[in-house]
Amino acid sequence: MEEVNNNRLIAIIFSLIGGIIGTIPWVLIYVYGNMIVAILAVFIAMAAWKGYKLAKGKVDKYVPTIIVIISLISITIATFIIIPTLLLLKEGNSVDINTIKQLYEYKSFARAISGDYIISIIFTLLGISGVISNMKNQVETGKEINLLSYTTITEEEKTIIREAFEKVDAFEKYNAKPKVLILEQLKDNDIILLNKFINRGIVRRYKGNYYYSDKFANNPDKERVKSSFKLVLYVFIILIIIAIIGSLFSDNNNNNNDNNIYEDETITLNEVIQDNIIKYNVPSNFIEVEKYRKERTYYYTPKIDKTGYSGIISASYGTTDYSLEEYDEFKQLLKETYIDIDAEDVISSEMKEFTNGNGYKVVEIITEYQDESYPCTEYMYYIVNDKSYGLIYLTDYYSKYVKNIKEVAYNMVDKFDFIEGDVTYE
Repeated sequence: MEEVNNNRLIAIIFSLIGGIIGTIPWVLIYVYGNMIVAILAVFIAMAAWKGYKLAKGKVDKYVPTIIVIISLISITIATFIIIPTLLLLKEGNSVDINTIKQLYEYKSFARAISGDYIISIIFTLLGISGVISNMKNQVETGKEINLLSYTTITEEEKTIIREAFEKVDAFEKYNAKPKVLILEQLKDNDIILLNKFINRGIVRRYKGNYYYSDKFANNPDKERVKSSFKLVLYVFIILIIIAIIGSLFSDNNNNNNDNNIYEDETITLNEVIQDNIIKYNVPSNFIEVEKYRKERTYYYTPKIDKTGYSGIISASYGTTDYSLEEYDEFKQLLKETYIDIDAEDVISSEMKEFTNGNGYKVVEIITEYQDESYPCTEYMYYIVNDKSYGLIYLTDYYSKYVKNIKEVAYNMVDKFDFIEGDVTYE
């Protein structure tokens, strides 16, 4: 590797530019795919490293730390500036400092983006760990190392390393030997190869010495999972501490500003929707997502997210064979359908009943699901009429922009009404 001693500040600037460019795949998947993909964090560190080398910055022991900091700064800029900008553009809004500022005035959006930022930080640290290990080895050996080949171990390489440790009988931590002694057993003192096994956790360190672990050699991903778990645990503990400090500050601030909390999130219902036999109100800050409309079912979401992926709620209606006098039988049918079922992913389910503002009986069904791909709480409100019903349905899985999603449902249910006339329809 060429020895360079150029201005480190210029290299850091180039590194930051590279890191921001490296966030592009991350940002596009987040904005248009509505998900966070951890592996894409690798590109952030790689691009930052590429920018640093492009500026011919000095490669020394400080470089890995610099790249970590640059990667975190890049993901911070991407999360709080680039992503909101693209979200505004995607919705057809003009973008300037004022519109971005207005977006953050939605406290629910600010909380949602902050939550995603915490997840992004964790994923970034996990994603760049391999790149950082690779850099450390480049600094130590002075040689350019291909990241993909560095993370792949062949059976031939495993045999070479194992034979080296066999020569010095270092297979247990109490028989661990100095690194220099191990290198003497390797052709050309191949420190890159040895470091690869150390990085993968197959060669273990104990009190400054090293030994070969057959256990981890037979299960090379075990150490990576273990290391990742430790990293996540450390980050989680730090976040908990930050959250506690933030909560204490927030509580202190709230005590001084009780009358100003969430005023911009007060839910008002001023749009009346009528369709055939029903009438209901929706919050003034919600819009219908027409592309999801079905026969007798209408979907609504906050205006801030026209895709319908966040805070989605539906209103629908139908007919039944049950009259008002048979209300208990209809309620029993709902109980058998939603409460008495035995499903592995259901944590809890409950059914209550009350009367809405127009005098109709309402059956409330709340089901909490625990699923790896779809953990959520589902709310259903059946408003019962003579041989017909209305249904307000929502799930908190998509609720990025709504602080009290249940309050939205209660308001809609309370105003729900049936229009007088024939309840039959084609």
